[in-house]
Amino acid sequence: MAQALDHEDRELSWTGRAVDIDRIEAELTKLRYLTAGDADAGESLAIRTSLANMVVLAEDDETAAQASRVIEDLAAHHPSRALVVIARPSEDESQIDASLAVHCHLAQGMEQHVCCEEVTLHVSGRAAFHLHSIIVPLLIPDLPVVVWWTGPLPATSHLIEELCDVADHFIVDSSRFADQLGDLSRVRELASLHDCAIGDLNYERVRPWRDLVERHTSAAGLGAWLSSVKSAEIRYTEQAQQTPAQAILFLAWLAVHCAWDLGSVSAQGSGRLTLRQDEREIPVYLEPVKYEGIDRGWLVSIKLAFERNGERALLSVSRTGDPMHVIVRTELPDGVREDHVRIEACDSQTVLMHQLDTAPHDPEFVRLLIAAAPLIQAARA
Repeated sequence: MAQALDHEDRELSWTGRAVDIDRIEAELTKLRYLTAGDADAGESLAIRTSLANMVVLAEDDETAAQASRVIEDLAAHHPSRALVVIARPSEDESQIDASLAVHCHLAQGMEQHVCCEEVTLHVSGRAAFHLHSIIVPLLIPDLPVVVWWTGPLPATSHLIEELCDVADHFIVDSSRFADQLGDLSRVRELASLHDCAIGDLNYERVRPWRDLVERHTSAAGLGAWLSSVKSAEIRYTEQAQQTPAQAILFLAWLAVHCAWDLGSVSAQGSGRLTLRQDEREIPVYLEPVKYEGIDRGWLVSIKLAFERNGERALLSVSRTGDPMHVIVRTELPDGVREDHVRIEACDSQTVLMHQLDTAPHDPEFVRLLIAAAPLIQAARA
C-alpha cells in the first residue's frame, strides 16, 4: 500500500491503494491527533466536530473535486464527515483506493482544534456494485446521514434505495438527470417508499422566483388578482431535450400558490399546457430562449396576465444582461411599477446550504412532486 502524509496549516492527508475499509477510521483518528499538534508541548488535542455524515456520489474526479470544494466551504456552518465516492464498475480490478484529509482550526473562544474529515473513495470493479456495504461502516454512529447524489440517476434504483434506507436527507439535482421529467417521477416513487426527506437543488434554484412572486402579489396589491389569472408564460434557456425540470417545478409551485387544479392539466401541442381554476381555463406557455450566463434549462423570465371585471393587470420577472439581476414589473389599473432586484446566486454551495438548513423532515418538495404528477406526465407528452 502506498501512502503519503502532508502537513501544512493544521491539515493532514493520507492516501492508500487497495485499502482495507477497517483501516480508514484508525487513519482518520491518527490524522486528527497529528493535526492538533504536540500535546506534550502544551497544545491541546483536536476534537471532531462533525454534525452530520455527508455522503456524496460523484460520476468522475472532476465532479468529486467540485463537491469537495463545496463541502469544505460549508464546513464552518455544517461540519461533517464527508464520504466522496467515485464508482468505476467497468474496470477489471476490484479494489478501493482512498484519500483521507482532516482540516482543523482553532475555534473562536476555544483552546482546542476542531476538525472536519473527508474520505474520498475510488471504488472499481466488482466492489462498485456493493457501495452500500462500503459506505455504511464509515458513517459516524448517531449522527444524521445526508446523501448528495450529484449526477444522473442510474438505470436501476438498487443503490439509491439502499442509501435511502440509511439516509435522513437525500438530495438530488434534477438539472443533471438524463431524463429530467421522467427521473423526477422516479424520485417521487422513491419518496413514497422511504422515510428520508428528499430535496432537489434544482428546486432550490427556483427559490428567488417563488419569493419574488409571493412578495409582489402581496405587497403590490396583486393578491386579490390571483384568482383571475388569464395566462402564464415561462421562459427558460434552450436545451436539447424536453421541457426542463426547473420550469415544470416552478409551474407546479405556481399552480399550488394560485389554487389551480393540477389534475386538470392537458397538453395543447409543443410548449403549451392548459390548467383549470374552477370553470376557467388557464393557458401556460413554456418557451425556450437564447440567454448567456446561466446553465441550460434555467428560468429566464415569467409573466402572469390577470383579468377581472373588465380590468387587466400584469406581473413579470425577467433577467437582465446580468443573470443575477432581474426586473420585476407590475401593471395595475392605477399605475405601473418596476423594481430592480439582485437575486441570490444559484451556485451549488448556496443551494446546498439551503437544503442543509431546511428542517430534515420538511415534506414540501415531496408534496409538490406528488401534486405535480399529472403535470409532469402532460409535459412529457
